[in-house]
Amino acid sequence: MKKQIVLAASGLMLSAGASAMAANPDVVLCQLYNFSQASTDGSVRGMSVATTSWNIGDADLQWFQNPNSQHPFIAMNMYRMKNDRMEMLGTSWVKHGFFALSNLQCDLPNLPNCVFEPGHSGGSYLGQGCTDTYSAGLNDSGLGPRFEINPWTGAFSYSTSIMNTGVGYPSSTKQQIRVEDADMNPTLNAGATYYFQGYYVHFNDTNHMNSAAWKQCTPVRSGSGNYTFTQSGSGTQPTWGFAIDAWSGASQTVIAEQLPVVELVSPDGRCILAYKVTDNGNGTWHYEYALLNVDMDRQVDEFAIPVPAGVNVTNIGFHAPAHTEPRAWVGGPNIDNAQWNGVVSGGEIRWATTSNPVRWGTMYNFRFDADQPPTNVDATVGLFRAISGRPDTLPGATQGPSAPTPSCAGDINNSGAIDVDDLNQILSAFGDNVGIGDPRDIANNDGIVDVDDLNVVLAAFGDAC
Repeated sequence: MKKQIVLAASGLMLSAGASAMAANPDVVLCQLYNFSQASTDGSVRGMSVATTSWNIGDADLQWFQNPNSQHPFIAMNMYRMKNDRMEMLGTSWVKHGFFALSNLQCDLPNLPNCVFEPGHSGGSYLGQGCTDTYSAGLNDSGLGPRFEINPWTGAFSYSTSIMNTGVGYPSSTKQQIRVEDADMNPTLNAGATYYFQGYYVHFNDTNHMNSAAWKQCTPVRSGSGNYTFTQSGSGTQPTWGFAIDAWSGASQTVIAEQLPVVELVSPDGRCILAYKVTDNGNGTWHYEYALLNVDMDRQVDEFAIPVPAGVNVTNIGFHAPAHTEPRAWVGGPNIDNAQWNGVVSGGEIRWATTSNPVRWGTMYNFRFDADQPPTNVDATVGLFRAISGRPDTLPGATQGPSAPTPSCAGDINNSGAIDVDDLNQILSAFGDNVGIGDPRDIANNDGIVDVDDLNVVLAAFGDAC
C-alpha cells in the first residue's frame, strides 16, 4: 500500500509550551488522526491510527528502509481514564519507517519550509520542516515487535528480526493496538474518557520527550458491530508528550540511571512515575501509581513502596495491557502476560515479575488502600535486564503511607508500654537515614534516628500508656 503525497500546508501552530526549533534532528508528530478499528479477534478489537511526522530540528533525519536500521519506528497505544484511574488498554507492534515524503502539512514560524542538507533529498531523508504521513491502513500491518529495538539508542538488526526470519511472525491482527471489547464498550464504561497515542523512536533524535503525541476520542458502537471513534481531524494538532499527562491532578517524577537524562549521552532512558493519593473519607487513603517506561531499554520488573509498621494495607491491585510479543529483548528470555502480585512484607508493598516486564512505550498500574495519610517516600524500581557495574534498582520520589502516631511518646511498637523493645528499635537504627515517616524517628521527623529520638524513649522508659 503506497503512501499518498499531500501537498497542501495546514498552517498548524505549536501547542502552548512547545519549544521553538531545536538544535540537531528532532522528530515530532504534527498530525495524529483517523483512529479506527481495523480487525476483530475474538473479544479483542484491533485499532490503528494515522501519524504524520515532522522534523523541527536543524539537521535532516535519516529515513532508510529495511534492511538498513537507520529509520524511525512508530509505536501506538490506547489509554482510558475511568474513576480517576489512568490505564493503558492496548499496545501495538512497531511500524518501521520507509521513504520519507517531502511534504509541508504543518508550519512553524522561523522553521524552514522543507529544506535539505546538501546531497540529501526526500525518500532517504526527512528534511528540516518536512512532514511524512503514514495512513491508519499503512500502520496496521507489516509491523515488528518492540523487543527488537533499543528505544534509547534506536539500535535494530534486521538480519535477526522476526520480519526477516518469519519465525513467530503473527497475523496483522496480533500486531495492531489490541483492546478488549469490555474495556471500551460504552455501556460498561460510563463516564470514561479515552486517548490514543503515537510515538516515534529514531536513533538520531535529540528530544525523545516530544516524539510522542496524543488525542482524546470517544468509542461509538451500534449493537455488537465495529467501533467508530469520535475525534478531532488531521487539522487539529495533537498534544505533544505522552498520554499519561492527561491524568489531571497527578504528580510525576522521572526515574533513570542518570538525572537529568540527556539524549545520546546518558547510559539509558527513563520511566515516568505518575501518582495520586485520594482520601476515601472513611479513615483510609487510596494510593494510585502509573509507571510508564518511556525509553528505558533495561525494562522494569519490580515496583515497591515503603509501608511502616502498624499500617494496614487493603485493596491491592495491578493492571497491565496484554501484549503478543514473545521476548523481552533480542536474545532475551520469553515473556508473557502474567499478573504482578502485590505483597506486603519487610516494611514495604512490593510487586514483581520474572516474565512480564514493563517494556518501552508501555505503562503498568499499581494501587492499594492504607489506613494512614500520605508522606513523601522513595519508590524502588527494579531493572529487568542486569548489566554488570550498573545498578539493579533505582529510586523514584513519590508518596506512600506515613507511620502511625504512637499511642504515647516513645511507644514505637504500640505495645502499650515504653520498654526495652522500643529502646532496641532506636539502637538498631541509630545514625541511620530511615526516611521521613519512619516510626523510630519520633522526636522531630527529620528522617534520621539520632540522640533526639533516643532521649524521647529514655525519658519515658518504663511508663505505661
